Amino acid sequence: MSENQELTEAQATPAAPQYASVKMMYQSLVIVSVAVSILTVFVYHSFFSVRLASFDLLGYATKLRDAQAAGRLTPQQSDQMLEGIRQQIDALPPKYIVISGDAILGNAPKVEKLDLR
Repeated sequence: MSENQELTEAQATPAAPQYASVKMMYQSLVIVSVAVSILTVFVYHSFFSVRLASFDLLGYATKLRDAQAAGRLTPQQSDQMLEGIRQQIDALPPKYIVISGDAILGNAPKVEKLDLR
């Protein structure tokens, strides 16, 4: 009977729980935190951040005026070109803000596509 008692006591006693090491827990925590941070920055940049585009209105108007003075453009053609620039600006996605090219000292995309023939 003593063998049966020992067997039932062994079955009744749960095995010691297996804990993960503290080092493994901290490594997992760091990896998850870095992954979530990278994902957050990517989603913000892709969907929510405001982007800048530049347009040099003064330079564009000067080129149009010079082209009209040289007889390369008629007033109707210059009006069409200004309308084309307005359409380019209106066609930009809503997250783009168009500011004067004089205000940007960096590498912002430009709206202007001037072709004077």
